[in-house]
Amino acid sequence: MSITWGTQLFDADNDADIDLFMAGGAPVNSFHGALFGNRPLPNALLVNDGTGQFTEQTARSGLAAPGPGIGTALVDIDRDGWLDLAVFSYRGRFRFYANRGARIWPKHTALRVELTGRGANLRALGAQVTLTTTHGQQQRCFNIPQPGLAGGSEVACHFGLGLSDIQSVAIQWPNGRVDTLDPKTKRGQFVRCSQPK
Repeated sequence: MSITWGTQLFDADNDADIDLFMAGGAPVNSFHGALFGNRPLPNALLVNDGTGQFTEQTARSGLAAPGPGIGTALVDIDRDGWLDLAVFSYRGRFRFYANRGARIWPKHTALRVELTGRGANLRALGAQVTLTTTHGQQQRCFNIPQPGLAGGSEVACHFGLGLSDIQSVAIQWPNGRVDTLDPKTKRGQFVRCSQPK
């Protein structure tokens, strides 16, 4: 039995399916301490194999350092196309994990889509981005703040592609208008789109 906080669903290995990370927590009051003891608890990374089955890969990924993790945030801080992970706590050390997946899966790429809205909604919150690959896989991203306990991730849409190429990318803006990106959009690109008038 353990306590987990700061859950994140994201494509850690850019293979076009969603993986699961949970920050290893720690008791925050005497009630939790009575239930779980006062030892720090490790993080957990469960990697999706593409069929919906998850394999525990925490130690192998270098994320096993024991808590007290509470909040988490996702950000591609070095803009290399791989989502990095920050884990922080109320009473412990801040930890930052740089994703070095490109060294392990050099052919796995991603597409990052940043949206700019109009008027008071400059971040285009409420928009949806749908990506379809040449293998028929479809991913959808809701352009909303990614809140979490004591933290929040960046808003940009991140699509892991694995070995697939992009067939189409459609943006449904907050006002309901649907636009498609340039059909020449390629893997590994960073795309910025502004809501039309």
